[in-house]
Amino acid sequence: MKLKNLSLLIALLLFAQMLHAQNVLPLRFDQDRKDLGRVKEQAGLVEVSFSFTNVTDSLVQIDKLEMDCGCTTTAYSGDPLAPGEMGFVQIMYNPTNRPGSFSRVTQVFVKGMEAPINLIIEGIVIMPIINPMREFPHVAGNFRFRTKFINMGNFTTNDTISYIVDLYNASEETVHLLAVETAANFLKFSFLADTILASSHTEMEVLYFGTNRKDIGYFTDTINILTSDEMMPKKPLIITSTVEDYFPPMTREELDSAPSMGITETLLDFGTVDKGKVETKAFKFRNSGASDLVIRKIISNCDCVTFTLSKDNYAPGEEGEISIHFDTRTRTGTEYKNITFFTNDPRYPARQLMVKINIRN
Repeated sequence: MKLKNLSLLIALLLFAQMLHAQNVLPLRFDQDRKDLGRVKEQAGLVEVSFSFTNVTDSLVQIDKLEMDCGCTTTAYSGDPLAPGEMGFVQIMYNPTNRPGSFSRVTQVFVKGMEAPINLIIEGIVIMPIINPMREFPHVAGNFRFRTKFINMGNFTTNDTISYIVDLYNASEETVHLLAVETAANFLKFSFLADTILASSHTEMEVLYFGTNRKDIGYFTDTINILTSDEMMPKKPLIITSTVEDYFPPMTREELDSAPSMGITETLLDFGTVDKGKVETKAFKFRNSGASDLVIRKIISNCDCVTFTLSKDNYAPGEEGEISIHFDTRTRTGTEYKNITFFTNDPRYPARQLMVKINIRN
């Protein structure tokens, strides 16, 4: 063995002992997760690079990379890196025949370190449009959409969420996108192109600002896309969202001092009842935290379920009761409904209760 290689081996062995003793990460990556957004299948390989720095006082060398899928290939800085020196890990993702959401993990193994460093790439693979009539089933004049609903998902009052909507012009004429009509100041829209040629499509980005919503709960908002389509100038779409309170990261001591909605059941069973009246059942809970618990809002996914709450503020250790009313007059058979309680409990700001009832005629 050459003297140079022997010296390198000794340095790496000493480095391994130091890592084991200190339990530290030798490489500091600029990011360990990257969202590639919408990836077009026909565009081929997508490349993303993660840069890192040797933050130790010794030589560091990447031993190997392991991928969780044959759809990714990699390249990396293989030579030993001096303290403070930078390197890279490059990941190439092949989206061919992989439609939909993806999340791929690459494990970086450093010499002398047993546990790997995980790097994650994620995104959505968009396939080329082959059958517009099937892929865009919702019709609005000469336009077609994948769905009439834009589901923004769950997020907090501190988040800004982005969503991409595909718009397809099924006519034989060019159509212009003029504006989006909405009264909501928490929504913003932009078009990839404001002109859509015949039998082609474009994209609209929806930005939802949780800070501007100034409310929590389930929401449904209707927007109108204004176009030059004479058959139907206004294209209505429905935006759904679930907004929860934002709680900043809290210490163990802060969590121990916070309120907590303690419940003993997540299913409220009314049993079998006769159709034709409003059934009522009590749901009990307790503030098992160390400060006042506030019930901010209660929402059901059916107007057949209503609530009676004597008060919305509960001291530490205090028990509470909510009367759940189920109107059986318009329902039949076995029904399952969801109720969500929005509170100031930072661990679970939205607690769900399922209601079950069997209604016989």
